[in-house]
Amino acid sequence: MRERVGALRLPRAYLGYLCSRCTYSSLLYAWAFTAVIFCDSIFTKIQFTYRHFPDLVHPVAYTYIVVFSLIVLLGLLNLYVQKGYRIYVDRVMILVGIYVLSAMLSQVMNRHHMADTEPLHRLRLLLFPIIIAFFFVQTLDRARVRVVARVLVAFALVNLPFAFAGMYLGRGQGLVFSHVSAVFSDRNLLARFLSIAHAFLLIEFLARPSKRILSFSVGAMAAMFACVTLLLSRSGYGMYFFVNMLILSQSENKTLKRWLPVFAGIVLIVFGAMFYLRVRAEKMNIWPSSDIGRIGSILAGINMIKASPVYGVGYGMSIPRYVEFQDKHFPGLRDIDSIHNIYVNVFAEQGAVGLAVYLLLNAAVLSALWRVIRKEPFARRTLELWCFVSIATYLLHGIVYHTIDFEGIYWIIIALAVVCLRTRREAGRMAGAIPGRGSES
Repeated sequence: MRERVGALRLPRAYLGYLCSRCTYSSLLYAWAFTAVIFCDSIFTKIQFTYRHFPDLVHPVAYTYIVVFSLIVLLGLLNLYVQKGYRIYVDRVMILVGIYVLSAMLSQVMNRHHMADTEPLHRLRLLLFPIIIAFFFVQTLDRARVRVVARVLVAFALVNLPFAFAGMYLGRGQGLVFSHVSAVFSDRNLLARFLSIAHAFLLIEFLARPSKRILSFSVGAMAAMFACVTLLLSRSGYGMYFFVNMLILSQSENKTLKRWLPVFAGIVLIVFGAMFYLRVRAEKMNIWPSSDIGRIGSILAGINMIKASPVYGVGYGMSIPRYVEFQDKHFPGLRDIDSIHNIYVNVFAEQGAVGLAVYLLLNAAVLSALWRVIRKEPFARRTLELWCFVSIATYLLHGIVYHTIDFEGIYWIIIALAVVCLRTRREAGRMAGAIPGRGSES
């Protein structure tokens, strides 16, 4: 009888070893790369993929499906072996689920307007990273959150030489090199990602200023600052400035805080000078150019809201139905067919229900993180501060950009934030259960 029980335990023990080696290490960390490459880069931006890399469309799509399937399989194995299918759920995860349901409901209510499968493709791009984020929440701990953040920083650093090389090759074309952003589909996405990676390096440097970290962090942050500066992205400048001001304002170093206005002034002067060069080089005329066109896209979104305020025009259907709601007499670029404001975009596609859930979701995460940031010393809140800054950067960029909701990196950071909050609660409960210890987590 004992031998039979031992034989039954052996496969489960082997599965546990397999899961600990695969789920907790290479494949889940590779997902951070995969989510960035496939959900935040040039390959998933249809207009860039079909225009510049048509031969990569189908291989990339199928690779994404295969990687997703492997991670889901390993995640399910891990839940069975390590936790017996016991899952962690909190209000943030519930709100994420409601958000997905609101997206599906909006498509069901507008199914008669589906002319092709593009909305369903958009829904898949939403579901894939959210499902992976679910497994992140179930399997990762604080130490591995830091490793995932380092993976994202590594991808940013690997991307930098390609961006600088593109800038060098385009130097003979005036400031056209400002459009070069390596694998990212445009300079705004690259500037946003560099701001998030820079935020992690800056927080780690302020919390652990050792000589080894000092030499690496300063060089990496200097390279990122140079790249953001040369990209000439106005929203990129805003995000980079916001990230640095928020992090430095939370530092406990009084000398650093005294020099904060000087640093802010230098950065503003550099960014202002570079933007002036862009205006002169591109002869920017604000009225008939892309800026007013983006305002026109927001007006089209408002027309969608007026037409269907409760359920929206359907998740992923604002672009196919854009011409239907566009103001034909409004000036600006005619090739803009996406709403350049995430809040108007969510309201237009998913109605008031979707927007309410989206705002509640982000408010719940940010408020929980901010409570930790306020009460803990700087060295013990580094991960929470990084998650807070990263999510806030996405929301800030959403004022002038669109469709951040189905980009994988956004959902990864949401998951990392939930992991940080979950492990802190668990540590607090364990500390409270041990006699002689307080509620310190």
